[in-house]
Formats: sequence, C-alpha cells, structure tokens
Amino acid sequence: MGQKFNFKEWCDEWLKTSGINTLEPQVELHANQSLSQLKIKQFIDPAGENRLRKSKVDIGVYDQNYKLHLIKDFVLSDTNAINTVTANFLKQMNYTGPVKAVILNEGDHVYSKVRFDNNTLRSFKQDGLKIEEPLTRALIWRNMWQQVLDLKLSSTEFFNFLLTNLPREGTEGTLRDQMRNAGSLIAFFLPIDMQSKSRA
Repeated sequence: MGQKFNFKEWCDEWLKTSGINTLEPQVELHANQSLSQLKIKQFIDPAGENRLRKSKVDIGVYDQNYKLHLIKDFVLSDTNAINTVTANFLKQMNYTGPVKAVILNEGDHVYSKVRFDNNTLRSFKQDGLKIEEPLTRALIWRNMWQQVLDLKLSSTEFFNFLLTNLPREGTEGTLRDQMRNAGSLIAFFLPIDMQSKSRA
C-alpha cells in the first residue's frame, strides 16, 4: 500500500463509513487498438457516509483472443479520484498488442461496483462474452446489470446482451441470478412494445 500506509486510517475508511464506490476505466488506445493510457476513476456513491477508499486492485487486459494479461496490485488513492496506471504497471502485462477488453477488479477482491469503457462494451456486443473464467464472467454479468440500475446502460442493450450470452452460460449461480434479472428487466425496464414479445 506504500511507505506512508496507515493501517488504522485504512481500517476506518472501510469500517467506519458506508456506501459502495464505483470504479470506471478511462482507456486510450493507439490506432492499432493497443493500450496507450489507462486511468481509473473512483466515484463516491451518494448513498451513505461515503468517501474515497484506498484499495489494491488487479486489472485484467484481454487480447484479441480474450487471453488475460494481468496488472497486479495497483493501489487506488483515497485522496485523488483519478488514478493513472503508470508505465511500470503496464509493463507487467508483457503485452503491447490490440486490446479487446479491460476489466477492473479482476478476481473480484475489492468491494466496489465496476463500469466498462466503450471499447470493452463494443467487444462484448460484437463478440459475445468469450472470457471463460467463471468468476470474471460473474463479475461482468453483475456489473452489466448494475449499469442498467445506474442508468448507464439501456434496458434494450442489456436485453440483447442477455439473449446472446445467457444460452452459453454454464455456471448455475450466474444462470439463476440472470434469470431473476431478466424477469425484473421485462417487468420494469423494457419498453412496453418489447415486453409482450420478450414473454413469448
């Protein structure tokens, strides 16, 4: 956590505050779709007595074949909302080719919501969910649905994502959760003209 890490202050950040923060990647790509710059913005949720929190996250960078290239142990600041992933961390990947997706909180070690950059969302729409690791797939499913609840992803976009990827989902818990979300989506979020068609 760094030389100036204060364990008591860190405990107070997590144990004496409430609310969940959101992590959003700010991704810049070169013309060949390789990674040029990566920043992480930490949003303070308006609910609860919340604040920026120091935490250590892993970042998953996925190539054209959806092979994982991992950036480990990047520390998010509790004083700055914008965190730049420096060149030394990017070198951890040992990869400089085209990027299909960037997944923050790879491994789901940190209590937070996660958003996806435009390139990652576009890849999911074009290719479907081709990441195979069940925990990462569950993280993606959960946060895609959360983006609907946060009004960052339209109900029809999530519905199309659901139709494409749910038949190929092999994890029972994820299937159960997404069937429940599908019911809520149809009942409360989809446009009226789509509701009867989706129930057919």
